[in-house]
Amino acid sequence: MEIILVKDVPNLGLKNEIVTVKNGYGENYLIPQGFAIRATESAKKQHAETMKQRAHKEEKIKNEAMEMASKLESVSLTIATKASATGKIFGSVNAIQVSEALAKAGYEIDRHKIALKETSIKELGSYSCKITLYKGIVVNVPFEVVAEYYRKLKDLLCRGLLFVLLCNGSTADSGSVSWGSNPYRTTKLKNTT
Repeated sequence: MEIILVKDVPNLGLKNEIVTVKNGYGENYLIPQGFAIRATESAKKQHAETMKQRAHKEEKIKNEAMEMASKLESVSLTIATKASATGKIFGSVNAIQVSEALAKAGYEIDRHKIALKETSIKELGSYSCKITLYKGIVVNVPFEVVAEYYRKLKDLLCRGLLFVLLCNGSTADSGSVSWGSNPYRTTKLKNTT
């Protein structure tokens, strides 16, 4: 059965494409859900006229997608999330978090255009995702999932506050240094002058 897609359908086709599907899939799912219409002769003629009018608009959209693809090829993302000491993430990272990270980098990409190899990422590490910008224009964007404390440590190093972190918040004026997380275990500093 031939149908004309009204909306983008993953793993089938994009809007305004004429595709062939099994009768049951078309009649029972795609047409009732509003994803497609039957490709009758009159619908095909109307579709051809509509496609002629949209040809120049699509060229502009395609050029914008090519430009965006060239920009995205040089992007590398870092997604900070809460994780355990063993590298397991509390929760998961999916297309929503990747979309938010892209938005922070200045690229507004719809999360439905982002495809991860795994449905959800549950461990720290380096991954990549495919972003479909337009028909046939797909970009691979690498990203790294890091623990939030690592990102905070990186920010502290950039600000020069590592000394405060290493001394666990103590000061040399107080005369004692606190070791670790136990505030009761202190060592008095001796005056050698």
